[in-house]
Amino acid sequence: MAGELVSAQTMTAPFRGMSQLPFLRQIGLLLGLAASVAVGAGMILWMKDPDYQVLYSKLAARDQARIVEELSRVNIPHRIDTGSGAVMVPAARLDDARMLVAGSGISNGDSAGYELMENGSQFGTSEFMENARYQRALEGELAKSIQSIGVVQAARVHLALPKQSAFIRNQSPPTASVVVSLFSGNALDEGKAAAIRNIVAAGVPNLDPARVSIVDQMGRLLAAGGAGETDSIGMSSSQYDYTRKLEESYRERIESLMAPVIGIGGVRAQVALDIDFSTNEQTQESFQPDSRVVRSEQVQENAPAGQQNQGAAPAAEPASGVPGAAANQPEAAAQAQIAAQAEGAQPQPGGPASAPETIKATRNYEVGKVISHTRAAPGRIKRLSAAVIIDYRQAPNAEGVMEKVPLTEEEITRYTALIKDAVGVDEARGDSIQIINTPFSALPEPQPLPEDPIYKQTWFLVVGKQLLAVAVILLLLFGVLRPVLRSLASRPVPAPPIPQPQRGFSSAELRAMSQTGGMLPDSNLTAIRRGGDYERELLNARNMVGDDPRRVAQVVKNWVTTDA
Repeated sequence: MAGELVSAQTMTAPFRGMSQLPFLRQIGLLLGLAASVAVGAGMILWMKDPDYQVLYSKLAARDQARIVEELSRVNIPHRIDTGSGAVMVPAARLDDARMLVAGSGISNGDSAGYELMENGSQFGTSEFMENARYQRALEGELAKSIQSIGVVQAARVHLALPKQSAFIRNQSPPTASVVVSLFSGNALDEGKAAAIRNIVAAGVPNLDPARVSIVDQMGRLLAAGGAGETDSIGMSSSQYDYTRKLEESYRERIESLMAPVIGIGGVRAQVALDIDFSTNEQTQESFQPDSRVVRSEQVQENAPAGQQNQGAAPAAEPASGVPGAAANQPEAAAQAQIAAQAEGAQPQPGGPASAPETIKATRNYEVGKVISHTRAAPGRIKRLSAAVIIDYRQAPNAEGVMEKVPLTEEEITRYTALIKDAVGVDEARGDSIQIINTPFSALPEPQPLPEDPIYKQTWFLVVGKQLLAVAVILLLLFGVLRPVLRSLASRPVPAPPIPQPQRGFSSAELRAMSQTGGMLPDSNLTAIRRGGDYERELLNARNMVGDDPRRVAQVVKNWVTTDA
């Protein structure tokens, strides 16, 4: 019956044959069953295990312990990779874990700074230990400042600070080296490298930025000398960058000027500049003889002899002019000597004849002089060359269809003059502009970016993981467990004895069955039902077939005819 419970004998029937197997085979079957169960359980656990990703790596033990403690507090699953020591969390909780760590103020491997000065006892510490602790704290603070730059993931700073000496000859300049780890896909350009060098130099007394070396995580030397150190071809990196930026500015000026006329993308230009970076200093001294001014003057007047003898001798006339000025003048100095005799001078009556009066004057002139000092700044453009390609313009043809047509000579001439004025062409220094009008090749149609292969997509990995686990479990069930159980169940088990039939069908009964279409009289059916179970009825049917096969065949034929 359907409602009857399965007996214990029926449930243990497949395993009763196991006791009849050899001992080694029993051990093998047990080990196989245990291994199958273990593999199935492992696949189920692996299927449920989430995908872990790295949260932080290369952490100090102190920072790692704080991060693990914070993750445990909010019940975020985590694990620590035994090989790299990285803290890993499920991919679905990665963003939450990063926000949690950032919000809690836990550093992700940052170097310790001035907080080192607060640790440890200040009593009994030697001067050497104090200096070493201060230097380490300074290196940590500089590393933190460098890590604030966007492309820098991590940084380490090493300072070489020599001991100060009272003698200048024994003083050594400090040096520094910086090791930076950049984010994937980023590069440290010249400007950022110079910024790092200045950060370190400004934080250390007497440190020249030229003595700061920068190396990235790949071992490439990013900065070794001064900011303007010249390379083997005689041009510094700053000069090269200046030339490139100036050429780019001229190129953009030409293309932006011609774009409204020709159309966007219809003009291509390249500009080459020859720039003089040399420094020229000139001092010039010029004289202006036309602008003379009297600097000093000396006049000597001799009176007539008759007047000198009369009365007391006149007092000596005080000296005039600058002492020694006449001696300092060259022989060709401007001098004027005037000797004249008073016209119409008559001797005084009753006196002797007097000598004529003499006047002698010496004048010194200062000639104008101009001294100029000129220093030409570097970066002067010595020559400019530009090459411009202009696409054909769009114009309707006779049928009204737009097509490309070349520019006329007049248009090319006007465009050439326009470009020359835009870039400031100076033909005196040899500047040149070359313009070519030619059709541009058609740009290929943009193709959509290929999608990632299906095996690289996240959902495929998750679904594949689940399907693989299910397939392994089904393989264990139907490929291992079921055959083992079936082999155990197929062992010969003693069957209960079949009761012997009390009697068979007589010829009269078979004759009656043939006449009634294969049915026995009710009395016989009642006897059969009353006679026993299915095995007994089956035995009776066999006896009937053995006694009269033709009659049984007729009965079966009647059954088939009746069913039809």
